[in-house]
Amino acid sequence: MNTIRRPTVFLSGTCLFLMALHCVNSGIVESGGGLDIGNPTKICVVDSLNRPVVHASVKIIPSDAWFENVFSGSDVVADSAVTDTSGVIRFDSLAAENYNLQVDHPSGGALVRDFHGTDSESVNTITIRKYGSISGSISSTSGTPARIRLAGTAYSASVGSDGTYTLPTIPEGVCYPIIMAADSQWTCAHTVTVISSEASVSNEEVSFTTLLIDDFEDSAGTAKMGRFVNNYYLYAMHADIDSASAAYRIVTGGIDAGNALLGTLITRHAWALVGFSLGVKPDGDSTWDFSPATGCSFYAKGSGTLNVSFESDFIEKKGSYKHYSADIVLQEQWRHYTISFDSLSFKEDLNPAPDITWEESARSIKRIEFNALEGDTVEFRLDDLAIEGIDLSKVY
Repeated sequence: MNTIRRPTVFLSGTCLFLMALHCVNSGIVESGGGLDIGNPTKICVVDSLNRPVVHASVKIIPSDAWFENVFSGSDVVADSAVTDTSGVIRFDSLAAENYNLQVDHPSGGALVRDFHGTDSESVNTITIRKYGSISGSISSTSGTPARIRLAGTAYSASVGSDGTYTLPTIPEGVCYPIIMAADSQWTCAHTVTVISSEASVSNEEVSFTTLLIDDFEDSAGTAKMGRFVNNYYLYAMHADIDSASAAYRIVTGGIDAGNALLGTLITRHAWALVGFSLGVKPDGDSTWDFSPATGCSFYAKGSGTLNVSFESDFIEKKGSYKHYSADIVLQEQWRHYTISFDSLSFKEDLNPAPDITWEESARSIKRIEFNALEGDTVEFRLDDLAIEGIDLSKVY
């Protein structure tokens, strides 16, 4: 099993689904209006008797970015403050996006999902209730559970060596646990309903399915499935000083201050193709079976468009060199790019596409290629390449 510093997630459908998971609570009354950038958002925290709650902590959590922040090692909390003697707190100039509000106080708490700030003329009232709790055990035959997080929140707890855990102060609502493995894989557990002043028990047998291929760290536990080794698997096709050029090296400055692959791909003519590939498995078997997998993902930043191609031995033995691929437009800041395998297609050109389905192609993937499009220049940093929905037993 691969060992990395931080979780990686790579299924677009799963990511989009989980980004919307939150502990659900309806204890908020919005007094109308809408987000008015530049004006403060006022929040009043009260107890069940409608009395102001002083010194309650209010955390602003960007709900759409929660999942990505967890796996990039970023803080899920964008802002926080404490209520005044009137139970009121103000946040200035919230961006136009969805937020979760996590309210905590010794007497209880609340979690409000998909919150939109209002202008300075309105006050949002949140009612806290006594906490519930969640405890139980987590076991797995495909990894070592290490931490439990509640999606959309800042609530988390470590999982003991015996698999037990306790979340002692959780607001009432429906919670969606995310389980992290010791080697930074992840999975979802079943939903848990938390009731005020009551203890909930959740015992889970989970399966971890995210497979890291390379995070470019120089360690014995890195990239067991295949790796860039002394540039051996880095290549340039039809690349010469006149038509194209390719330069790449492993550098510091990755997504979590670790390493990343730094590269520049230049194609000067329309017919040129230049890129690099992740090579075959190190055990001598030259193909992967990706048919159980659902997607691929990685962190990247830069400029230009990368064509990510999944090269199939089955297709090549049929006499074709076209492969299923997808184009990724790079941005200046780090971004978590996701490719769902059911979205792949053959890139259109003058060559005919083979009459082969992705399912047939996926059974014999021999390498993953990252290419610059014809006539394009791509500058990039790449980190944490992984395959989603597959485990070691399904690959070997």
